[in-house]
Amino acid sequence: MKKLLPLLLLSFIALAPVQKAKAFYGKQSEKTILTFDGEIVVPIGLDKSEIEKKIMVQVGHLLGTFHSKSFIKEFGSEGVVGEDKTISNIKVFSLKDDSEKEFVTYSFESEALFNKKAFGRKKTIQVPIKLPFSPEEIYDFGIEGNKNICTDSHYNGPEDFFYFWDPDKKGCPLKGDTFEVFRTKGTLKKLSKTKRTVPNYEQIFGDNGNGDTTRIDLLFGFVNDKSPKSLAHYMRQSLMILDPNSSLMEVDDTITSAYEIFDHLEMKGFELKERTLYGTLDTEEMEALNLDIADIISDEEPGIPGEKRTYVKTFPSGKEVQINILVADSDANAHKTNKSNLFKNALADSLMNADLIEYEGHSGLGENLNLKEMFGDKEIFDPNKSQVIFINGCHSYSYYKNMFFQQKGNKKNLDLILSGLTTISSDGPNNVKAFIKYFLNPDTKRRVSFQSILNNIENSNSEENGTYLTSLYGDILSK
Repeated sequence: MKKLLPLLLLSFIALAPVQKAKAFYGKQSEKTILTFDGEIVVPIGLDKSEIEKKIMVQVGHLLGTFHSKSFIKEFGSEGVVGEDKTISNIKVFSLKDDSEKEFVTYSFESEALFNKKAFGRKKTIQVPIKLPFSPEEIYDFGIEGNKNICTDSHYNGPEDFFYFWDPDKKGCPLKGDTFEVFRTKGTLKKLSKTKRTVPNYEQIFGDNGNGDTTRIDLLFGFVNDKSPKSLAHYMRQSLMILDPNSSLMEVDDTITSAYEIFDHLEMKGFELKERTLYGTLDTEEMEALNLDIADIISDEEPGIPGEKRTYVKTFPSGKEVQINILVADSDANAHKTNKSNLFKNALADSLMNADLIEYEGHSGLGENLNLKEMFGDKEIFDPNKSQVIFINGCHSYSYYKNMFFQQKGNKKNLDLILSGLTTISSDGPNNVKAFIKYFLNPDTKRRVSFQSILNNIENSNSEENGTYLTSLYGDILSK
């Protein structure tokens, strides 16, 4: 969209300022405030709220910008915008050469995460901003033949464009363009980190609603195109994992990860107390698998295949650690299509009753753990229970921080560990082990800080994958 000579029509001033959470820590991440002055072209005659919605669609493309290859090459590292955004100083201008559109300027402010190496010793730095002047029209400018070459080759549709777009990608017709792509410099101001915060071990290892039991729930969601569509398919993939001569090329990464955690817990002295399979198996499939599993197949959730296990270990003090593990499809659309509540019910049970929770799987652009969509106004948290929740899905920081704190009610009893960037499933098992490591023995006198736990999680990533800007958020500095 060309920048034409504008005439001022309207101006709108200020929304509420960006909220700043009290407690934050990330080994490699810096929490920042991002600001810039933006421009957008919109249809004529929109009111203030409609213009704000158009701007929010436009700035949504920062998710793609800040992890695009051209941005990383120019800036040196990735970043991500958070949920807390403010749009102010909206001014509307007429366009002499276009009677159907108007030109809008505005000021933008948002919380954002960036790699600390981008700052060096500086507290404030500049960052490239690339946004479409007209978000509704920008997709068409990248099409050559039957493909859009300004975005991901696999996720190539307009619905995913904001997440993957890269206007300066090699071969993209928009490369260097200043007519359809708004380009400016934003400012990143680094905020402070907490130096030593500690989980509420007294409650987690004490009576936190479960008596002498500390409950850890691990929720694994299928992650790739090989995800099983039936219980027979799930069992065949499970058998491949147990066969040392089998290739795992046809096994969903999440199932491989979960079985690695099963082995890890057994090596740590945990005993398998309960195992339940979900889905349906007919007689022919049962015979083909040659497994005696009929008595552990539940008929409660036949729509989506999966498995739930409970491991338990009792310590000399009489205290117990119980670890519940669910392996299933966590995709929101899959559950709607199959009319299944398997993952939804497991999540609700975890949020109400578990002391520690980790989710490993897709964020689904914020839909897979969308508490409002799943539960509405239903009370799904115990506000008096102290909890630590680790959501290890792509850009979970961008979707779930405010939602989980709001639903919890008592923010002082919740600590959230969230991923800033795209996470890689191959690191999942090591991330799980790093997270639960310091919560497996209630008799220990050692009280490890969140900073050490976060460092341990970051260090568990492979060197090839590097950091996911995994960070801690909370509303109280624990003693």
